[in-house]
Amino acid sequence: MNYHIPTDTLFGAYIRPVCDRGYYLQGSSYRQCHANGWGGRSQCLLVTCGKLPEIPHSVIVSEPAKEIIGFGDVIEYSCEDKYTLVGNRSVVCQENGNYSSLPQCQGECPRPVPEGNVLLTESAMLKNNFPDGSEVTLKCATGYVVVQGSNTIQCVSGEWSKQELTCKKKDCGLPRSTPNMNYHILTDTLFGAYIRPVCDRGYYLQGSSYRQCHANGWGGRSQCLLVTCGKLPEIPHSVIVSEPAKEIIGFGDVIEYSCEDKYTLVGNRSVVCQENGNYSSLPQCQERQGHERYFSTYSVVIGLTAILAAAIAIVILIWCLVQRYQKRKGSYDTGEEMRKKEALMQENCYSNIRVQSKAP
Repeated sequence: MNYHIPTDTLFGAYIRPVCDRGYYLQGSSYRQCHANGWGGRSQCLLVTCGKLPEIPHSVIVSEPAKEIIGFGDVIEYSCEDKYTLVGNRSVVCQENGNYSSLPQCQGECPRPVPEGNVLLTESAMLKNNFPDGSEVTLKCATGYVVVQGSNTIQCVSGEWSKQELTCKKKDCGLPRSTPNMNYHILTDTLFGAYIRPVCDRGYYLQGSSYRQCHANGWGGRSQCLLVTCGKLPEIPHSVIVSEPAKEIIGFGDVIEYSCEDKYTLVGNRSVVCQENGNYSSLPQCQERQGHERYFSTYSVVIGLTAILAAAIAIVILIWCLVQRYQKRKGSYDTGEEMRKKEALMQENCYSNIRVQSKAP
């Protein structure tokens, strides 16, 4: 205790007792100088904070070795297993008779280990402590998608709530349709699976020979290109009769050939671009030999002569028929004589026709 002297300490003067920090005044707040000394009585008593505070699941590590906790005394706490201390571990008895803020012992869970194809999110992976009531977020592993369930779990009394999130493999389905291409599915179209692109006949594959289902879709790129056969084959003394109306000759295209005069085509006149990129067997234009040309000319002459002879025979036959008709119309001969004349005339006509038909 100290005293505050407002004026002096002479008879009749007052002084005020003042307690040190952490103590409170009991008795007279002022004392007066009397004839027999200072009147009134005062004392300073230690501020106390009462009974030690109880914190659930806590353990007192250190405390004053006395029954009454007074100003400035410190109590230190820790927590039981599976609980985490939140706040200041040291609790102090303050000059107002109250304890400083009390810590809390919150239940703590171990680092969660999700089941199946489920993982902790990046933020959850960065945490070291998981106190009671805390939540962590889950996600599907790469290549998997959510089927159902909440994506969070909560720490309750040192244990994690049941995981509800379930995931399944992503299904890439079939790739987008590509001209002249099909796909051979080896197993399925789920994440990690492979498929093999197959080109139609007459087309060849350019790019990946296999494609894999990734988390973001099908990996690799492929296309089917038309098999081409290059420049048109040149055949000596040949003439192209028909060809595709395009610069590049592709699978299935047909070119037809014939030969120049005095040359004979040997082989198939049609040449096809095949699926191996080669043309089918080429024909040849071979020159005709001398006797072949003679027989060819002779055949033409014989043919024309035969046609001429046939024409003359037809004319004679028509003339005979006309004569027969006219004579029958103007004759008064008997029937027997008429028949003889007709037979003679018919014989003459047929003789002339036979002569004409035998002409070279």
